[in-house]
This record gives sequence, C-alpha cells and structure tokens, in this order.
Amino acid sequence: MGSSEKDVTTVIDVTKFDTSDYKSVRKSPQSAKGPIKAWETDPNFKYEVQRQPGGKDLLYCYQCSTCTLSCPIREINPDFNPRKIIEMAVLGMKKEILESEEIWICASCQACYERCPQNVKFSEVIGAIKQVAMKEARKGNIEITSKKPGFDGSFMSMIERFGRMYEPGLLMDFLLLKNKDLNGLFGYMPLGINMFKKGKIAFFPSKIKGMDCIKNIFEKLEEV
Repeated sequence: MGSSEKDVTTVIDVTKFDTSDYKSVRKSPQSAKGPIKAWETDPNFKYEVQRQPGGKDLLYCYQCSTCTLSCPIREINPDFNPRKIIEMAVLGMKKEILESEEIWICASCQACYERCPQNVKFSEVIGAIKQVAMKEARKGNIEITSKKPGFDGSFMSMIERFGRMYEPGLLMDFLLLKNKDLNGLFGYMPLGINMFKKGKIAFFPSKIKGMDCIKNIFEKLEEV
C-alpha cells in the first residue's frame, strides 16, 4: 500500500440489524452468567463422562448443530440444546451442566443420532452425564431440582421389585411418597379405574418368573 493511500476500515453498526426473529431464543441460566471462567471449570469432567457407560462418543462431536436442529423437544422447549450440552461438558462446566434441568428432558428419540455426521449417540452421552449427576448428588456436591430422577427411580424400583411395571405402585411411590402430591395422585384415579376395568392394569402386583435374572442385573448396575 502506498503512502498516499488511506487505510480504510469498515465499521458495521450492529444496532441497525433487525433482531425480531430472535425473540424466541431465551438465555439459559448458564449464558446469563457471562463469560466462561477457565479457573472455575473442571478439565477432567469430559473424561469422567467418557468413563461412564454411553459416554465414549462425547469428544467425537464437532459442534455442527445437526442434533439441535433435529430435536423435537426444541419445538416445546427452545432452551433445550443438545449441541450446547455437549459443548459445556467438553469445556468442563461441570456444576452448571449437572444442576441444569435440561439434561433430564431428552426424549431419547434418536433423531439426532440418525442425522449426526459423527454418529454420536447423544441419548447415551446425556445418559452418562446424568449418571455423573446422580453420583454427585448422592455425595452432596450438587442439588438436582428436576423431578425426573425421582420418577426414574420409582420406575426402576418397580422393575427391581416385580420384574415388570406396576402402575399403581409407581404413582404411589413417585407422587405420594416422594412428592407428597395428593392432588396429583387423585387426578390419576379416574384414568386408573378405567384402565383397571378394561384389564390394562392389575390392582395387586405380581412378579415375573425370572426374578433371579432381574436381581443379577441390578447387582451389576451397582458395580458401575
């Protein structure tokens, strides 16, 4: 460039852009906190997730957002972002992601996996993240506010005790014993009565024949 030429810098006034299309994009609790502080992250968190069953694909993600664009949960909850969940895990934002309610609302529909160019099984990765969350909650390191783990626990309790689903027991355990929700319990009674009349559910539980196999499965789960 000659000395007589001027160095011209283009300045774009971003305040002139129309951002009305982005009103539906709400800030999550993580983004509202501002920039990520490296000294507050856990660089080993991604490896901890990878050590869990289903977590091996975590680092294969290259953040293309195909999963997020494919996710049906986004239709009802714009805050749910599979790509961002993986990004937070890789960056070591352990406490933020483990205490987030978003990790509990994946429907495991596999739409993201079917379209992922890296074949990342997101439902399994998020399952690994949830396993870490449950372990940290039992240690008292984090607080889980979502009711989904409680429901999952009640569901698994029925399988462990009877080898099959016992719907009245599930509702009693989850709504009454864990949440003290009498209104919710009574709200399901009309549906339960109709299903009982049609032979869809049993009034009393019964166990399957292979309870020894069920017991062995749960013993193996305790070792993981």
